Amino acid sequence: SNGIKIKNIHDDSLILSYLLNPNRRDHSLEELSNEFLSYRINGNSRGLYGIFDGEKRAKYACNASDLAFILVEKLRKRVEEEGLGMVYRNLELPFIEVLAEMEFNGIKVDTDYISKFSKFLEREIKELTLKIFEISGVEFNINSPKQVAEILFEKLNLPAIKKTIKSKDFSVDSEVLKELSPAHPIIPLLLEYRTLSKLKSTYCDSIHSFINPKTGRLHTSFNQAGTATGRLSSSEPNLQNIPIKSSLGRKIRRAFIPENGFSFLSVDYSQIDLRVLAHFSQDPVLVSAFWEGEDIHERTASEVLSGELLFSPEERRRRAKIINFSIIYGTSPLSLSKELGVSVQQAKEFIERYFQRYKKVKEFIDNVIKDAWNKGYVETIFGRKRYVPEIRSSNKGRRNSGERIAVNSVIQGSTADLMKKGMIDVWNFIKKENLRSKLILQIHDEIILECPDEEIDFVGKEVKRILENVFPLRVPLKVNLNKGKNWEEV
Repeated sequence: SNGIKIKNIHDDSLILSYLLNPNRRDHSLEELSNEFLSYRINGNSRGLYGIFDGEKRAKYACNASDLAFILVEKLRKRVEEEGLGMVYRNLELPFIEVLAEMEFNGIKVDTDYISKFSKFLEREIKELTLKIFEISGVEFNINSPKQVAEILFEKLNLPAIKKTIKSKDFSVDSEVLKELSPAHPIIPLLLEYRTLSKLKSTYCDSIHSFINPKTGRLHTSFNQAGTATGRLSSSEPNLQNIPIKSSLGRKIRRAFIPENGFSFLSVDYSQIDLRVLAHFSQDPVLVSAFWEGEDIHERTASEVLSGELLFSPEERRRRAKIINFSIIYGTSPLSLSKELGVSVQQAKEFIERYFQRYKKVKEFIDNVIKDAWNKGYVETIFGRKRYVPEIRSSNKGRRNSGERIAVNSVIQGSTADLMKKGMIDVWNFIKKENLRSKLILQIHDEIILECPDEEIDFVGKEVKRILENVFPLRVPLKVNLNKGKNWEEV
């Protein structure tokens, strides 16, 4: 905010700690000094924000600098010993500067549109409230789980499905309401009420407070050490969690706009998780499908759901997509049955059919689990490690969770590695060509750039080339490009 750009970052104790233990929640200087140096810092940097005593600030800064230097030497040595030096030097360290600049760039917000959309949602919520009261025959606090439970399970005599862990009251969470949805017309209205209320409070009413008065832009914080898999998260506000499945959720994205004379360029990896799965498993059916340019969800629909003739082609593809990703995330037949709206037996048959057709995928999953049990950790495509202590648990539920974590971490962690490497390469390309285009957002498999209209076609062509050649997989990487004058358009 003061125009000072930090360059040539030599080391970072937070990133070193994160690579050594991505499951750790706190990588602060205070915590690391206490653990690795047996030194407890008096106070912390955040506690000094409101202190104007120059001597206190200077003393803390000198102490922190000294500790960071000692810590880095100690942690860097351990990172090298763990075989993580390449990931650190070639991926995570250069990625710091990319993220810092993205935060600095920020994104412009159409505040007038947000205000109007908030008022629209308010009217919709009021109408929903009246409908809910009319159906229930009584007014109640729709935001109170206890009162909602009383209406559903006592007044309307709907079946209670589960209890909450803390209070032991009957649960009315989203999972329960979705299961009850066919049982009574009030349930879909309650679900819609919750969706609209969250849209209004989280993404409309609060967004103004995050806009920087100096820049007129919103500057989210990207958390490089925010997830155990290596994926990015964002906060203040969380721009990676803006809903896109509902039409109203997508309309929130319309509020994010480029500067005049600029456009947004969306660069989205197509089915990257499944391509990484094909790379690791070397399954001939999967590999062949990607090389032939097939739609992998259509392929799975024909292979696994060929007998489901009652469904339309669109519905079969949707179900095949759920099955494809469920395999990666280790979904149980019970969970898959709820997701697809079928019996547990049917879901089990779908999973069995999938593995019969994609035999090498089953072999890959079994090998990952076996390796994780033997080593205690799994590795991504670039050698990032994630320890999985749950996999050796005597508790079956905890062990099953560990198996899911192991497989998911290899796939999702590898896609995160590829995305980070791609973003570094794109950032270097922009600098080398001295372009005015800039990276502004990353949402898992998608990058958003803000480009001058005269640069956008050239940048799109080059970014596509860079990302599709970021790493030599056994299957081709594919990138989709879209451009527009707001985030919803792209």
